[in-house]
Amino acid sequence: MLRWCQCIPDETLPLDDFIPPMRDETIDNVNVFRRVLKESFREDLATRTGRTADQELTRRIQAGIDGWSYLNKLQPEIMAFSRQWGASIRKQQEQQSKAEAESRLLKEQDEQKFAGYSNIIAGSEGSSAFYNVASDTSEYNEREWLEKKLDAVSWLPKIEDCAIRSLEVDPNKKFPMFPLASGPLLHPDTLVTSVDTKDNTNENEKLPLPLLTPQRETPIPGAEVPLKIFEPRYRQLYSDLQRSGRRQMVIPFPHPLQPDTFASVALVHHLTNLQEIADETNGKILYLADHVVVSPIEIEEILNPHVWSTRETYLQVRGSFLVEDQTDIASAEGGVYAPLTAVLHEWKAESSHPLANKSLNALKEHERVWDLVELWNSYFQRELLQLQLAVVTQVNAAAAMAPSVRNVGGATDSYSERMVLKAQEPHRRRLLQLMMETSLLVPTLLSMNNAEKADYLTKMVRDEQRYLKTNSY
Repeated sequence: MLRWCQCIPDETLPLDDFIPPMRDETIDNVNVFRRVLKESFREDLATRTGRTADQELTRRIQAGIDGWSYLNKLQPEIMAFSRQWGASIRKQQEQQSKAEAESRLLKEQDEQKFAGYSNIIAGSEGSSAFYNVASDTSEYNEREWLEKKLDAVSWLPKIEDCAIRSLEVDPNKKFPMFPLASGPLLHPDTLVTSVDTKDNTNENEKLPLPLLTPQRETPIPGAEVPLKIFEPRYRQLYSDLQRSGRRQMVIPFPHPLQPDTFASVALVHHLTNLQEIADETNGKILYLADHVVVSPIEIEEILNPHVWSTRETYLQVRGSFLVEDQTDIASAEGGVYAPLTAVLHEWKAESSHPLANKSLNALKEHERVWDLVELWNSYFQRELLQLQLAVVTQVNAAAAMAPSVRNVGGATDSYSERMVLKAQEPHRRRLLQLMMETSLLVPTLLSMNNAEKADYLTKMVRDEQRYLKTNSY
């Protein structure tokens, strides 16, 4: 019997395939087979079946003989299996060697194609159809700049790192949370520790930014927000709101780099109308909900973080309303917003830029700064989309001029990433600026008083005015 075991390949196989009496065991070599066989006969022979020890020993010996006979009959099959197994391993090794050789050849071809593509991109960088590199020659470190932007907002711990709290808290401080966006705009691995636009030696260390960034809605206090509700846990949220009579929920701001992380300051949305439209959408969408943004809120903790991954229900948080600083009117002459209005008047007189005029009208129309913030946030989103589409057009045009270059749209290999990076590189700084502004402008301002808002917005307007003076598109 042990001799036949030597025919069994090294792969672990179920013992039942060869010796029926021995159950719930596996063998991968002769020594295991010997141990299993010995242990089978060393067990206590006293059984609950009513047989004596001698009868049980006789039964086991007979079972062993039957197994031995069965194994003997399987010898040709075992030998055939061993041969097939060996042939299969040799085939896998041959396929792996062939794949490695093809990969090396493809890499060499990609290097040649990329060199030709780079020449095409380099020839179109000076085109007036695209942004130029910012003329600001001050020292710029990409990582430090981003960290400064992120530090202006207070962030909650990553959801998986939050401790579970009791849901029995003050009902006036407990709110359901509905994160409209949870994914980051870009991954932190796309960033580098330093940026030197004059030295291209570290170019290969950079991974490409997103080719197209999803446009996220960023509401402001007083805005009207319609939502279509289809996910089960948020269907439950609105059903619970109906039953409880409460109308308020929290929509947070996602971290642009860290998944499952949100700003500690959020906006409370008050439900004004809930319409069930399941029949009209064949059950795909249950509710059409209308809201108005009523107030900022400071989230103190997430009460049930464990449901985020399971999606069994919605998140609930404990928080306190933030009272906005109403001591100064945005359009008032001589107040804290006077420097901001002065910069806008100067910009309007100097270049008649439409954004300057629209900003002044936004401040005057409702006498509050949030209309200006909404205008600028929409402006940054349009600029980001326009620049990203320009990069896409450039990549596609270069690919069309070089037929041997593969289509960039669906490719995911390093070659395609380097092609996109080459097209993005002249605009990387501007792309990052626009991504961060569209993501962080509102949560940054929500935790500030009027004086801080005025200083921040004045600097933002001056920076954009300076950029537009030195760059055209």
